[in-house]
Amino acid sequence: MKSFRGVTLETIADPGNMAKARYFAGQRKEKRASVKSFGDEEIKDLIKDVLCMTYHPRKSHDFDRKDRTTGKIRHIISPAFRDQVLHHAIVQVLENSFTSYFHPHSLASLKNRGIEKGRKLVKKWSHTGKRLWVYQADIRKYYDNIDQATLRRKLEKKIPDRRVVELIMRSLGLEQGLGRGSYLSQWLANYFLTDFLHAAARRFRLYRLMIYMDNMTFLARSQRTLERLKAWSVRYLRDEGLEIKLKGPEAAQIYRWEDKRLDAVGYTTSRDGFQRLRGHIYISITRMMNRIEKKGSASRIQARSLLSRFGFVKHSSCRKLEIEMRNFIQIYDLKKVAKAA
Repeated sequence: MKSFRGVTLETIADPGNMAKARYFAGQRKEKRASVKSFGDEEIKDLIKDVLCMTYHPRKSHDFDRKDRTTGKIRHIISPAFRDQVLHHAIVQVLENSFTSYFHPHSLASLKNRGIEKGRKLVKKWSHTGKRLWVYQADIRKYYDNIDQATLRRKLEKKIPDRRVVELIMRSLGLEQGLGRGSYLSQWLANYFLTDFLHAAARRFRLYRLMIYMDNMTFLARSQRTLERLKAWSVRYLRDEGLEIKLKGPEAAQIYRWEDKRLDAVGYTTSRDGFQRLRGHIYISITRMMNRIEKKGSASRIQARSLLSRFGFVKHSSCRKLEIEMRNFIQIYDLKKVAKAA
């Protein structure tokens, strides 16, 4: 197993790496007092704490937020700006190693991947002339249930410098799980499931698979293959402290794609490749447009939200809604509203 070469405490604490991390951590936050006050002296203090192994995270800002896609309430842990700078510094050193190690169809929070790549993958698979079966599964409370002892062991397999592993674990500021809202947590969440994905692909000879954080989709020509995969995945993840949802509305399911639309990354895709928006996304868009129309103008938040969701629409097969939204954006000049100070 190849290790991550060049990942040392000294490369993370390098002044150039730290300065770059401060820049990226502070993007779009320049007016915040915590960002303004974090200057060269604060960077020097952080570097000293990292090299002397005296670093400890500061108190985070915790709050609850409703996920627009799923409607669920998420507990967000926003680290202090000093800790955000360190998280960026760690990821900058590990990014290339992480990315080359991740499965190519691991999509969440990664450059040039994300929802759009997932949509294109599903579209490509729909053009396959052969009959396909689908296995989809979610991991119950994935972020909260990641076992840190297991995570440490996984990191130690790839990172020779144990000081780096200790710094990563210490920077999380938690005894269990990963905190949503942390830049570093996004990368570690992808990393934790990488062994599982590679093992599943090898063991069952799968190449049509993808994962968006804890939402997994596997395709095969045989229902029996996916039944075996389901039983194996439940055991594999249980050994790592994780649980696949087997009951309720989000329970793991196996079905023939010809009989049911494949629901993934915000779209439902028919076997012929026709891609619709998920129902609740469509409803939320039309409701917001109705509110703006009734009021006669849009707030900056509403404008940014609709422009963001327009990206979903224009990549779908919903041409009527795309035309309607394009005209709506022009009539209410949403691009100008979104840029207003």
